[in-house]
Amino acid sequence: MTKTGNPYVGKGIVKRETLNGTIGYIYSNAVNRIADKEGKETREAKLHPWGDMDEKHLFRIHRRTGKPYLSMQVKNVTVHGFFDPNGNEIPAENIRPFIPKKSKSSTQSDLDKEVIARDYGMENVRSIKAFGHTYQIVEVVTEQERERTKILTPAPVTN
Repeated sequence: MTKTGNPYVGKGIVKRETLNGTIGYIYSNAVNRIADKEGKETREAKLHPWGDMDEKHLFRIHRRTGKPYLSMQVKNVTVHGFFDPNGNEIPAENIRPFIPKKSKSSTQSDLDKEVIARDYGMENVRSIKAFGHTYQIVEVVTEQERERTKILTPAPVTN
């Protein structure tokens, strides 16, 4: 989101959405399939600015931090709304002016159709549905982290 004049900056606003798409895809192949269908020349994708794909093309690995991001070729999106940290919905018309317009990559600039490629931090993924099953993503907490949390969490007040 843009920060200039944005009253929601730093307020923990989240956008909840359901995405349908393909994981394990190869971006340049997807772009070239579209180019071929449109009768346009084959092209080579440029190096991604911050990460490289793993060998199975499932995750983009951040070059500096090593953090994995689930890579997806997005087919369609259902937006459920924008919410504050308390779960209160914020009207979309209040948020939309601060969301920058997306532009096509230079690799696809002359194509009529577009490959929409997105990378998602796994902390933002709640579940994955594949092959007729829904897989809930859970945070793995080590015993050491659990003990530290007990120390940091105040005991409940009893009367």
